[in-house]
Amino acid sequence: SQGADLQENPDFVVVQGMVDVAIIQPESIQILDYKTAQVSGPLLEERIKGYNLQLRLYAEALQRVYRKPVTHLWLHLLATQETRTVATHSLDKDIV
Repeated sequence: SQGADLQENPDFVVVQGMVDVAIIQPESIQILDYKTAQVSGPLLEERIKGYNLQLRLYAEALQRVYRKPVTHLWLHLLATQETRTVATHSLDKDIV
């Protein structure tokens, strides 16, 4: 999928993007995002930092909408068929 489009203003930030897969369960939410980037090594690791931020923003938004916690975030790299877990420990649990 494409990355989120971040547009900044001194008063607010607009994030435009689309969640690839959101599993909405009775008590929690899980999110999976696919990435098609054909990069590797240090460049891939740098890009993954941005992807992690994107997933965490998606998680914050879904927690607010559905009023339940996001318990799992996954990033699947199609080029390498690798799935990475993104930490949810710093997501704002007070939102739910």
